[in-house]
Amino acid sequence: MITRTLACGDLLNYLAGPVNSNGKKREEAAELVRGSREKAVDFLNAVAPFKLRDAKRRRWFYPRACLHIVHNFAEARTEVQDLILPIVRGTEDILLAGMRRDALAFITYYHPQELHPHPHIGLIKFVHPYAGPYNPGLGLPEEDDLLKRYAHLCNLNFGLDDPMDPKHARLIHPGRGCFKSQFFDCFKKIDQLARDLLAKGMLNGRSFPSHLQSIGVKPIVAYAKNGKPSYFSIVNGLENQSFKACKDALVVLTPDCQQLVLRGMLVRVDFTAVVWNEEINRRRAFMENLHEHGVDYYREFLGLIEKRGRRQSALYPQAGIFGPAVGVADFGWLKPITPQMIVPPSPLTMDL
Repeated sequence: MITRTLACGDLLNYLAGPVNSNGKKREEAAELVRGSREKAVDFLNAVAPFKLRDAKRRRWFYPRACLHIVHNFAEARTEVQDLILPIVRGTEDILLAGMRRDALAFITYYHPQELHPHPHIGLIKFVHPYAGPYNPGLGLPEEDDLLKRYAHLCNLNFGLDDPMDPKHARLIHPGRGCFKSQFFDCFKKIDQLARDLLAKGMLNGRSFPSHLQSIGVKPIVAYAKNGKPSYFSIVNGLENQSFKACKDALVVLTPDCQQLVLRGMLVRVDFTAVVWNEEINRRRAFMENLHEHGVDYYREFLGLIEKRGRRQSALYPQAGIFGPAVGVADFGWLKPITPQMIVPPSPLTMDL
Protein backbone atom coordinates (compact mmCIF):
# COMPACT_ATOMS: atom_id res chain seq x y z
CA MET A 1 0.00 0.00 0.00
CA ILE A 2 1.29 3.41 -0.94
CA THR A 3 -0.25 6.57 0.52
CA ARG A 4 -0.36 9.94 -1.21
CA THR A 5 -1.72 13.33 -0.22
CA LEU A 6 -2.94 15.19 -3.29
CA ALA A 7 -4.57 18.39 -4.36
CA CYS A 8 -8.27 17.83 -3.91
CA GLY A 9 -9.54 18.73 -7.35
CA ASP A 10 -13.22 18.37 -8.07
CA LEU A 11 -13.50 15.95 -5.15
CA LEU A 12 -17.16 15.07 -5.02
CA ASN A 13 -17.81 14.86 -8.75
CA TYR A 14 -14.64 12.98 -9.73
CA LEU A 15 -14.58 10.45 -6.89
CA ALA A 16 -18.22 9.52 -7.31
CA GLY A 17 -18.22 9.81 -11.10
CA PRO A 18 -18.27 6.97 -13.66
CA VAL A 19 -15.01 7.97 -15.42
CA ASN A 20 -11.43 7.60 -14.18
CA SER A 21 -8.51 10.02 -14.62
CA ASN A 22 -7.66 8.46 -18.01
CA GLY A 23 -11.15 9.26 -19.30
CA LYS A 24 -12.24 5.61 -19.26
CA LYS A 25 -15.37 4.19 -17.67
CA ARG A 26 -14.71 2.66 -14.27
CA GLU A 27 -14.88 -1.14 -13.94
CA GLU A 28 -17.46 -0.73 -11.19
CA ALA A 29 -19.29 2.21 -9.68
CA ALA A 30 -17.51 4.04 -6.87
CA GLU A 31 -18.69 3.02 -3.40
CA LEU A 32 -19.36 5.57 -0.65
CA VAL A 33 -17.89 3.87 2.42
CA ARG A 34 -17.73 6.75 4.92
CA GLY A 35 -19.50 10.06 5.27
CA SER A 36 -22.44 11.68 3.52
CA ARG A 37 -22.22 13.42 0.16
CA GLU A 38 -25.27 15.57 0.88
CA LYS A 39 -23.90 16.77 4.22
CA ALA A 40 -20.51 17.48 2.66
CA VAL A 41 -22.05 19.58 -0.11
CA ASP A 42 -24.31 21.44 2.31
CA PHE A 43 -21.42 22.22 4.66
CA LEU A 44 -19.05 23.34 1.88
CA ASN A 45 -21.76 25.59 0.49
CA ALA A 46 -22.40 27.04 3.93
CA VAL A 47 -18.76 27.94 4.60
CA ALA A 48 -18.00 29.14 1.07
CA PRO A 49 -17.82 32.93 0.58
CA PHE A 50 -21.10 34.29 -0.72
CA LYS A 51 -19.69 35.09 -4.18
CA LEU A 52 -18.64 31.42 -4.59
CA ARG A 53 -22.02 29.88 -3.92
CA ASP A 54 -22.87 29.08 -7.51
CA ALA A 55 -21.80 25.70 -8.90
CA LYS A 56 -19.06 26.94 -11.23
CA ARG A 57 -17.27 28.99 -8.60
CA ARG A 58 -17.54 26.29 -5.95
CA ARG A 59 -15.20 24.16 -8.06
CA TRP A 60 -12.53 26.78 -7.34
CA PHE A 61 -13.30 26.71 -3.62
CA TYR A 62 -13.53 22.96 -2.95
CA PRO A 63 -9.81 22.14 -3.49
CA ARG A 64 -8.88 24.78 -0.92
CA ALA A 65 -11.45 23.54 1.56
CA CYS A 66 -10.59 19.83 1.35
CA LEU A 67 -7.65 17.48 1.88
CA HIS A 68 -7.41 14.45 -0.40
CA ILE A 69 -5.65 11.23 0.72
CA VAL A 70 -5.34 8.08 -1.42
CA HIS A 71 -4.29 4.58 -0.30
CA ASN A 72 -3.31 2.58 -3.39
CA PHE A 73 -2.95 -1.20 -3.14
CA ALA A 74 -0.82 -3.49 -5.32
CA GLU A 75 -2.89 -6.50 -4.27
CA ALA A 76 -6.03 -7.82 -5.95
CA ARG A 77 -9.37 -6.46 -4.83
CA THR A 78 -10.38 -9.71 -3.11
CA GLU A 79 -7.24 -9.59 -0.94
CA VAL A 80 -7.84 -6.11 0.47
CA GLN A 81 -11.62 -5.61 0.50
CA ASP A 82 -11.85 -6.43 4.23
CA LEU A 83 -8.99 -4.05 5.08
CA ILE A 84 -10.42 -0.91 3.48
CA LEU A 85 -12.61 0.18 6.39
CA PRO A 86 -10.09 -0.28 9.26
CA ILE A 87 -7.33 1.42 7.25
CA VAL A 88 -9.62 4.35 6.41
CA ARG A 89 -10.70 4.69 10.06
CA GLY A 90 -7.06 4.65 11.16
CA THR A 91 -6.29 7.45 8.69
CA GLU A 92 -9.13 9.50 10.14
CA ASP A 93 -7.79 8.89 13.66
CA ILE A 94 -4.38 10.29 12.69
CA LEU A 95 -6.02 13.51 11.57
CA LEU A 96 -8.29 13.57 14.65
CA ALA A 97 -5.53 13.08 17.25
CA GLY A 98 -6.31 15.26 20.27
CA MET A 99 -9.89 15.95 19.11
CA ARG A 100 -13.16 14.08 19.54
CA ARG A 101 -14.38 11.95 16.65
CA ASP A 102 -17.07 14.30 15.37
CA ALA A 103 -14.74 17.32 15.25
CA LEU A 104 -13.89 16.76 11.58
CA ALA A 105 -16.00 15.68 8.62
CA PHE A 106 -14.76 13.02 6.19
CA ILE A 107 -16.16 11.58 3.00
CA THR A 108 -14.55 8.44 1.51
CA TYR A 109 -15.16 6.74 -1.82
CA TYR A 110 -13.72 3.35 -2.71
CA HIS A 111 -12.85 2.44 -6.30
CA PRO A 112 -13.10 -1.40 -6.34
CA GLN A 113 -11.15 -2.10 -9.53
CA GLU A 114 -9.25 -5.35 -10.12
CA LEU A 115 -5.87 -3.66 -10.61
CA HIS A 116 -4.80 -1.24 -7.86
CA PRO A 117 -8.04 -0.86 -5.86
CA HIS A 118 -7.96 2.28 -3.73
CA PRO A 119 -10.03 4.42 -1.35
CA HIS A 120 -10.07 8.21 -1.67
CA ILE A 121 -10.44 9.98 1.68
CA GLY A 122 -11.68 13.55 1.61
CA LEU A 123 -11.33 15.76 4.70
CA ILE A 124 -13.26 19.01 4.89
CA LYS A 125 -10.83 21.45 6.51
CA PHE A 126 -13.16 22.99 9.07
CA VAL A 127 -13.49 22.09 12.76
CA HIS A 128 -16.92 21.39 14.21
CA PRO A 129 -19.02 22.67 15.86
CA TYR A 130 -17.88 26.27 15.38
CA ALA A 131 -16.72 25.77 11.74
CA GLY A 132 -13.33 27.36 12.19
CA PRO A 133 -10.64 26.58 9.58
CA TYR A 134 -8.52 23.48 10.17
CA ASN A 135 -4.85 23.08 9.20
CA PRO A 136 -3.89 19.37 9.08
CA GLY A 137 -0.21 20.25 9.59
CA LEU A 138 0.96 16.93 8.13
CA GLY A 139 4.07 18.53 6.66
CA LEU A 140 5.46 19.75 9.97
CA PRO A 141 8.98 18.39 10.65
CA GLU A 142 8.12 17.21 14.16
CA GLU A 143 5.38 14.95 12.80
CA ASP A 144 7.82 13.30 10.39
CA ASP A 145 5.31 12.23 7.77
CA LEU A 146 2.85 10.31 9.90
CA LEU A 147 0.82 9.03 6.96
CA LYS A 148 3.82 7.29 5.38
CA ARG A 149 4.76 5.73 8.72
CA TYR A 150 1.16 4.59 9.10
CA ALA A 151 1.27 3.00 5.63
CA HIS A 152 4.48 1.09 6.46
CA LEU A 153 2.90 -0.29 9.66
CA CYS A 154 -0.25 -1.33 7.80
CA ASN A 155 1.88 -3.07 5.18
CA LEU A 156 3.85 -4.86 7.90
CA ASN A 157 0.78 -5.98 9.87
CA PHE A 158 -1.39 -7.06 6.96
CA GLY A 159 1.36 -8.51 4.78
CA LEU A 160 0.82 -5.91 2.05
CA ASP A 161 3.30 -4.92 -0.64
CA ASP A 162 5.45 -1.99 0.53
CA PRO A 163 6.66 0.69 -1.91
CA MET A 164 10.04 0.80 -0.13
CA ASP A 165 10.79 -2.82 -1.08
CA PRO A 166 13.91 -2.80 -3.31
CA LYS A 167 11.96 -4.55 -6.07
CA HIS A 168 9.89 -1.38 -6.49
CA ALA A 169 12.87 0.91 -7.11
CA ARG A 170 12.24 2.49 -10.50
CA LEU A 171 14.83 3.84 -12.86
CA ILE A 172 12.30 5.91 -14.79
CA HIS A 173 8.54 6.47 -14.89
CA PRO A 174 6.02 8.75 -16.60
CA GLY A 175 5.46 12.13 -14.98
CA ARG A 176 2.12 13.05 -13.46
CA GLY A 177 -0.40 13.61 -16.21
CA CYS A 178 1.39 11.15 -18.52
CA PHE A 179 -0.05 7.90 -17.12
CA LYS A 180 -2.26 7.65 -20.18
CA SER A 181 -2.99 4.83 -22.56
CA GLN A 182 -1.53 6.63 -25.60
CA PHE A 183 1.90 6.57 -23.93
CA PHE A 184 1.91 2.96 -22.67
CA ASP A 185 3.57 1.33 -25.70
CA CYS A 186 6.21 4.05 -26.01
CA PHE A 187 7.04 3.93 -22.30
CA LYS A 188 7.41 0.13 -22.39
CA LYS A 189 10.11 0.58 -25.05
CA ILE A 190 11.84 3.27 -22.96
CA ASP A 191 11.73 1.13 -19.84
CA GLN A 192 13.09 -1.92 -21.71
CA LEU A 193 15.90 0.20 -23.16
CA ALA A 194 16.86 1.35 -19.65
CA ARG A 195 16.85 -2.25 -18.40
CA ASP A 196 18.99 -3.44 -21.32
CA LEU A 197 21.54 -0.68 -20.73
CA LEU A 198 21.52 -1.50 -17.01
CA ALA A 199 22.27 -5.16 -17.74
CA LYS A 200 25.18 -4.14 -20.00
CA GLY A 201 26.61 -1.70 -17.43
CA MET A 202 26.16 1.20 -19.86
CA LEU A 203 23.43 3.14 -18.05
CA ASN A 204 24.05 6.69 -16.82
CA GLY A 205 22.08 9.91 -16.77
CA ARG A 206 24.37 11.84 -19.08
CA SER A 207 24.21 9.48 -22.07
CA PHE A 208 20.67 8.12 -21.70
CA PRO A 209 18.97 10.86 -23.81
CA SER A 210 21.18 9.97 -26.78
CA HIS A 211 20.28 6.26 -26.45
CA LEU A 212 16.58 7.14 -26.67
CA GLN A 213 16.96 8.11 -30.30
CA SER A 214 17.70 4.46 -31.16
CA ILE A 215 14.02 3.65 -30.47
CA GLY A 216 12.64 6.68 -32.27
CA VAL A 217 12.16 8.84 -29.15
CA LYS A 218 13.60 12.35 -29.45
CA PRO A 219 14.78 14.17 -26.30
CA ILE A 220 13.63 17.79 -26.16
CA VAL A 221 14.48 19.24 -22.76
CA ALA A 222 16.52 17.95 -19.82
CA TYR A 223 17.96 19.61 -16.74
CA ALA A 224 21.73 19.73 -16.41
CA LYS A 225 23.68 19.33 -13.17
CA ASN A 226 23.83 23.10 -12.71
CA GLY A 227 20.03 23.28 -12.68
CA LYS A 228 19.74 24.87 -16.12
CA PRO A 229 17.68 23.28 -18.90
CA SER A 230 19.47 21.77 -21.89
CA TYR A 231 17.56 22.02 -25.16
CA PHE A 232 18.25 19.29 -27.72
CA SER A 233 18.01 19.84 -31.47
CA ILE A 234 14.40 19.54 -32.60
CA VAL A 235 13.53 18.21 -36.04
CA ASN A 236 10.42 17.62 -38.13
CA GLY A 237 9.51 21.30 -38.34
CA LEU A 238 9.06 21.74 -34.58
CA GLU A 239 11.75 24.39 -34.14
CA ASN A 240 9.27 27.18 -33.42
CA GLN A 241 7.18 25.29 -30.85
CA SER A 242 7.64 25.97 -27.15
CA PHE A 243 8.28 23.08 -24.77
CA LYS A 244 7.90 23.21 -21.04
CA ALA A 245 11.13 22.50 -19.16
CA CYS A 246 10.20 20.44 -16.08
CA LYS A 247 12.81 20.34 -13.35
CA ASP A 248 14.06 16.86 -12.43
CA ALA A 249 12.47 15.56 -15.60
CA LEU A 250 13.27 14.67 -19.19
CA VAL A 251 10.81 15.83 -21.85
CA VAL A 252 10.76 13.72 -25.01
CA LEU A 253 8.88 13.57 -28.27
CA THR A 254 7.31 10.15 -28.94
CA PRO A 255 7.40 8.59 -32.43
CA ASP A 256 3.88 9.93 -33.04
CA CYS A 257 5.00 13.47 -32.05
CA GLN A 258 3.45 13.72 -28.57
CA GLN A 259 5.21 15.24 -25.59
CA LEU A 260 5.98 12.75 -22.81
CA VAL A 261 7.46 13.80 -19.46
CA LEU A 262 9.77 11.24 -17.85
CA ARG A 263 10.79 11.30 -14.20
CA GLY A 264 12.83 9.13 -11.88
CA MET A 265 16.46 8.63 -10.87
CA LEU A 266 17.60 8.09 -14.44
CA VAL A 267 16.66 11.59 -15.64
CA ARG A 268 19.26 13.12 -13.31
CA VAL A 269 22.42 14.00 -15.22
CA ASP A 270 24.53 12.72 -12.30
CA PHE A 271 22.88 9.27 -12.23
CA THR A 272 25.43 6.44 -12.16
CA ALA A 273 25.74 2.86 -10.95
CA VAL A 274 26.88 4.21 -7.58
CA VAL A 275 23.66 6.24 -7.18
CA TRP A 276 21.53 3.22 -8.10
CA ASN A 277 23.35 0.88 -5.70
CA GLU A 278 23.01 3.40 -2.87
CA GLU A 279 19.25 3.59 -3.46
CA ILE A 280 18.86 -0.21 -3.49
CA ASN A 281 20.91 -0.55 -0.29
CA ARG A 282 18.95 2.24 1.40
CA ARG A 283 15.67 0.51 0.63
CA ARG A 284 16.96 -2.88 1.73
CA ALA A 285 18.24 -1.47 5.04
CA PHE A 286 14.90 0.23 5.70
CA MET A 287 12.88 -2.93 5.04
CA GLU A 288 15.19 -5.09 7.16
CA ASN A 289 14.94 -2.61 10.02
CA LEU A 290 11.16 -2.45 9.72
CA HIS A 291 10.82 -6.25 9.84
CA GLU A 292 13.37 -6.71 12.64
CA HIS A 293 12.30 -3.76 14.80
CA GLY A 294 8.64 -3.28 13.87
CA VAL A 295 7.59 -2.77 17.50
CA ASP A 296 10.16 0.01 17.94
CA TYR A 297 8.91 1.65 14.73
CA TYR A 298 5.37 1.38 16.10
CA ARG A 299 6.41 3.06 19.38
CA GLU A 300 8.00 5.92 17.46
CA PHE A 301 4.74 6.28 15.55
CA LEU A 302 2.77 6.45 18.82
CA GLY A 303 5.15 9.13 20.12
CA LEU A 304 4.42 11.23 17.05
CA ILE A 305 0.67 10.68 17.47
CA GLU A 306 0.98 11.88 21.08
CA LYS A 307 2.82 15.03 19.95
CA ARG A 308 0.19 15.67 17.30
CA GLY A 309 -2.58 15.22 19.86
CA ARG A 310 -1.02 17.79 22.21
CA ARG A 311 -0.54 20.27 19.38
CA GLN A 312 -4.08 19.92 18.06
CA SER A 313 -5.74 20.03 21.49
CA ALA A 314 -3.93 23.32 22.12
CA LEU A 315 -4.88 24.74 18.70
CA TYR A 316 -8.50 23.56 18.75
CA PRO A 317 -9.58 23.36 22.41
CA GLN A 318 -13.29 23.42 21.48
CA ALA A 319 -12.80 20.20 19.51
CA GLY A 320 -11.68 18.25 22.55
CA ILE A 321 -14.57 18.92 24.91
CA PHE A 322 -17.92 17.12 25.24
CA GLY A 323 -16.36 13.76 24.46
CA PRO A 324 -13.21 11.59 24.61
CA ALA A 325 -10.36 12.67 22.33
CA VAL A 326 -8.62 10.33 19.87
CA GLY A 327 -5.20 9.28 21.18
CA VAL A 328 -2.53 6.59 21.20
CA ALA A 329 -4.92 4.02 22.72
CA ASP A 330 -6.90 4.06 19.47
CA PHE A 331 -3.93 2.61 17.56
CA GLY A 332 -3.48 -0.56 19.61
CA TRP A 333 -4.69 -2.64 16.64
CA LEU A 334 -1.67 -1.44 14.65
CA LYS A 335 1.00 -2.96 16.92
CA PRO A 336 3.05 -5.68 15.18
CA ILE A 337 2.21 -9.01 16.82
CA THR A 338 5.06 -11.30 15.80
CA PRO A 339 8.53 -10.71 14.37
CA GLN A 340 8.47 -10.78 10.59
CA MET A 341 10.92 -12.51 8.26
CA ILE A 342 14.00 -10.62 7.14
CA VAL A 343 13.80 -9.27 3.60
CA PRO A 344 15.81 -11.63 1.38
CA PRO A 345 18.80 -10.25 -0.51
CA SER A 346 17.83 -8.80 -3.87
CA PRO A 347 20.16 -9.00 -6.92
CA LEU A 348 19.26 -5.50 -8.11
CA THR A 349 22.56 -3.67 -7.77
CA MET A 350 24.71 -2.71 -10.77
CA ASP A 351 28.32 -3.67 -11.35
CA LEU A 352 30.56 -0.66 -10.84
